[in-house]
Amino acid sequence: MRMVHAIQENHTEGAQQVQQTGVGGDAKIVYALLTGMVSDKVVYPIREVATNAWEISPAGKPFEVELPTPFNPQFTIRDFGPGLSHRFMMKSYAKIGESTKDDDDAAIGGWGFGSKSPLAYLMRSDGAGAFTAISRHRGFRRVYVIGVSEQGKIQIQFMGEWPLEPEDRGTGLE
Repeated sequence: MRMVHAIQENHTEGAQQVQQTGVGGDAKIVYALLTGMVSDKVVYPIREVATNAWEISPAGKPFEVELPTPFNPQFTIRDFGPGLSHRFMMKSYAKIGESTKDDDDAAIGGWGFGSKSPLAYLMRSDGAGAFTAISRHRGFRRVYVIGVSEQGKIQIQFMGEWPLEPEDRGTGLE
């Protein structure tokens, strides 16, 4: 979704100092944005991540969903798109407001919340919770853990990379 921003003309010639601001990353704001704005903290991340997977997966190769069982409590959604670069993962993936859909008029969303939506389910009022993202991109499988730091900021931790193997079945994000 391409965002259109109105151009605001400010008549402040001669200002002594200019500082652009944004939303702080402290625990209260992160918690309010990711958990306070949604009423169903189970459906919200499923809808957001599934929508992202559906949009990026090539025609004829749908995304996969793995539901939790008593023996494997993981919930997984995996798409077969191009995956995301290490640079994007580290600089933008965990940043609220960053989106790969910024220049795509046909995309749904584009606000930069979908990739962080699992935190809405995982976070408690103390800011705890984390999830894993695996990007299969340009010959490598890279593993990341996205959570909230002790300072209340969303953080991404790069856990390592390995060459893609046949069982990786191509590129994509999981």
